[in-house]
Amino acid sequence: MQQINKYCVWLTYESDLLNSIIFDLSNNYNGPVFQAHSTLLGKSDIPLINLKSAIIGISAELTIKEVTVENIEYRDDYWMAYFITIHEKQILLEIHQKLLKELNINNNEIYYPHISLLYGSLSTEEKNKIETPIQKGDIIKIRSIQITECGDEVEKWKPVFELKI
Repeated sequence: MQQINKYCVWLTYESDLLNSIIFDLSNNYNGPVFQAHSTLLGKSDIPLINLKSAIIGISAELTIKEVTVENIEYRDDYWMAYFITIHEKQILLEIHQKLLKELNINNNEIYYPHISLLYGSLSTEEKNKIETPIQKGDIIKIRSIQITECGDEVEKWKPVFELKI
């Protein structure tokens, strides 16, 4: 039986600081290292060619070039253990919805735009002790829309297509 690749669609950021924070937090709290991003479409088995076509289709409408840090939060969720909320949530929600429409996906899942800084299972006490140099009001430049092959092992995630913004 042939394995079907899973892909995610991300907004990626030009920020050595974000990637450095992710690296440090992952090492300090035994989490996986990953590229700084906001997920626009989670794991999907939609063919790569269709995903490429969809992001090219919506790219002309993208005017957003940066996001603003709104807050740093955490949840009791492996994928949102420690993350940045962004001021431009509504804009990312609209991009997400355009992508779903372009791919003919009817999806009622709740979409919450953010930038994860740490994946893992930590106690509230541990999360409260985390300090990062990112602060409310900081501006983060968007680099691209990227399709990433995203299997079950975060360490094996790899970009397969990127469209600079």
